[in-house]
Amino acid sequence: MKFLTRDKLVVVIFIAAALVVGIEGGTLGILTTYLVDLRAFTQVTSKIGLLVFLSGMAIGRIIIGIFAPQEKINQILLTMFGFSVIISSVLFFFDFNILTYIVVFLAGLSISALLPLMLAKAGLIYHELAVLFWVLLKSLFRSAVYYSPSSCHY
Repeated sequence: MKFLTRDKLVVVIFIAAALVVGIEGGTLGILTTYLVDLRAFTQVTSKIGLLVFLSGMAIGRIIIGIFAPQEKINQILLTMFGFSVIISSVLFFFDFNILTYIVVFLAGLSISALLPLMLAKAGLIYHELAVLFWVLLKSLFRSAVYYSPSSCHY
């Protein structure tokens, strides 16, 4: 386990993965409430927004999974990180009325393959630690979903 703290790349991958899991879990947790409270969506249309977000994530993972070459994972990750920051900022700071669904879809698309690509990159670099990365990231996701705003009853 000391290896995990000595190698800086492992720490960077872990922190980046924690950020991605936080973005995914946080968005899943607050999207419907955000759409209802701040964008005047109804309960039904906000749930459609959540489905649109999840559809964007699913389609993005399929597309990136099919077309992403192993040697370009770093560039794809950096591009998707930048794209997700821009799209998430646009989603949460600007009102587009009915076009909000398009921005929600793009937000799902932009963060869709970040976690799988990080797992793939970690597996390519550290063959013997690929399972450990998977277990750590799954536990991160569970804790992010558990502690998301939607699970906090106040």
